[in-house]
Formats: sequence, structure tokens, C-alpha cells
Amino acid sequence: MTFKKGHIAWNKGKKHPIARLNPQVFKKGSTPWNKDKHWSKEMKNKLSNAHKGLNTGKKNYFWKGGIIKRKDYIYIWSPNHPYTNNDNYIAEHRLVMETHLGRYLKPEEKVHHLDGDVTNNKIENLYLFLNKSKHTTYHHFLKNCVRGILVWQKQ
Repeated sequence: MTFKKGHIAWNKGKKHPIARLNPQVFKKGSTPWNKDKHWSKEMKNKLSNAHKGLNTGKKNYFWKGGIIKRKDYIYIWSPNHPYTNNDNYIAEHRLVMETHLGRYLKPEEKVHHLDGDVTNNKIENLYLFLNKSKHTTYHHFLKNCVRGILVWQKQ
């Protein structure tokens, strides 16, 4: 965006919102809030380790046993699994299916919950599709079946 000569800024003459509340904040010669405040050695160590990635997994302050819930799915911390996400977590339903089959699932393979409850990860409730296309086709088939039943019941 270019400005023409003589343009007046929208905030000319206006004070900063914090300066209105506390007029001493931006005055020349005032001391900043963090002057002479230093981190303890323990805190510096903690910050350094966090920055280096040393406080991951069980060493993290917020560790809850390696089980988290994201978008209703249950994820389990598994750092040695070849197909984990960036946080070393893998979906529980995939682990259950892998245990049942005795091999790792390929990334393109999709696990479907038969009853629609994504927290029900019993092997009886899981079905493996070879790829996303077949999984999507199955969902379209179910949708059309339900639509067909509704139309049939109206007649």
C-alpha cells in the first residue's frame, strides 16, 4: 500500500492502549518491568532442556501416561513405531488392528469403526480397508442405502 505525500496516519495523536491505563509505562526514563529480574539456574536448565527437546515423553511436566484424545480419536505414545505422527503418537485403532494382523499397517490402509464410535477400539468393531478410495466408496454405499430405505418407507 502506498501513501501520498501529506497522508496522515490513522493513529496520529492517539495514545497506546496500555499507556492510557498506566501513563508511566512508556515515559522516557521509566524502568522496564523486567529490569534486574533474572532466571534461577534451575529455571534456566529447565528452559534449556525444553528448547533442546529433552523434556519430551515421560520427562514432560504434562505427561499423562502416553494416552491423549484428539478429535474424539484415542492416540497412544509409541516412539519406536515407524508410522507415528510428529509427536510420536499413533491412533489406538491402528495399533489394535496391527496387533491382530501381526504386522504394521501401511500408511494408505484405513481402519473403519463398524458402529461409528471412534472410541470403541475392540477388534470386533474394526474393519480394514486397503486404501482411502475403498473406504470412501463404502461410506457412499452406506449413505445411499440409508437414503433408499428412507425413500422406500415414505412410499
